[in-house]
Amino acid sequence: MTWSDIKKAVEQAGVGEDEEIGLIQCENGDGDHTFHKVRLGRTLKLAENVSAEKEQPVTEKFGVASDWFTGKHANGLFTSGGYYKLTKKLTGYAAYSVGNANATKGNHFFYFEVGYNFN
Repeated sequence: MTWSDIKKAVEQAGVGEDEEIGLIQCENGDGDHTFHKVRLGRTLKLAENVSAEKEQPVTEKFGVASDWFTGKHANGLFTSGGYYKLTKKLTGYAAYSVGNANATKGNHFFYFEVGYNFN
């Protein structure tokens, strides 16, 4: 995905000047790069082929979240887990992902991520 593709996706998704994008998920290769805007707390996620997303804060720092991306490609997954806000700028995520295709053949995994807020 090129920088011009990202700018076009942001514009098409209707992201406002004061909104913060925390994550961009796209298909590998030549997808149509039509993005959906999903709110993750105070930040946004732009994602292709998103079907459902739910985040539920439990406390001010901890919450649970699940999302499902349609398709039988590398990003077609159901992921469920939790997040913890380590500081104002750092958030840790832990989840388990199961692929829409070939789950019984090993297409499932633990997912760990650290997110940084540049603002």
